[in-house]
Amino acid sequence: MLNHIDRFENLGDNCEFAFYLRSSGVDEGSLFRWTLVKNYWSLLNLIQADFQDLFEFENLRPSWQDMVLDSKYDMCFHTKMYSENINGKWSWNQGEEELNNIFLEEKTKLHT
Repeated sequence: MLNHIDRFENLGDNCEFAFYLRSSGVDEGSLFRWTLVKNYWSLLNLIQADFQDLFEFENLRPSWQDMVLDSKYDMCFHTKMYSENINGKWSWNQGEEELNNIFLEEKTKLHT
């Protein structure tokens, strides 16, 4: 019997399915594998817009130590654009050049 679990995609509000896939031997990346879909209407808008303007730097906000929020589509992605919470506000903890280099690398991964 063939196992087609690698054909499923996480569209949930956490990364638990990605951890399950990893534990099942499926560890290839994908757009939604490590994404938190916070608002399903935003997901529908993203699909209807044919993914236009997804993960544009001007729409990204730090939302957790290793997560970034795409404010246009209300989705969070795990990232290397690290941030820290200072007095209740998330702020980048990398310089502009380093942040931009990480962004460009991650944007390339999203569009392959």
